[in-house]
Amino acid sequence: PKKIALLDPIFKSPIIPKLINSIMYDGKKGVASKIVYEAIGKIKSKTKEEPIDVFNTAINNINI
Repeated sequence: PKKIALLDPIFKSPIIPKLINSIMYDGKKGVASKIVYEAIGKIKSKTKEEPIDVFNTAINNINI
């Protein structure tokens, strides 16, 4: 059976934990999550939009 993907506790998105797991190197999940959340914070400060919407738009642009 397939595992149910956990939702991100901050943005309630199933894509954020997948991104953290793909960035994670050598089991350093704390470092990977810090990188992702800092990047999301930079998106929020530069665009003044909701960062999860910008992130989802970027993911949708990749999946042409």
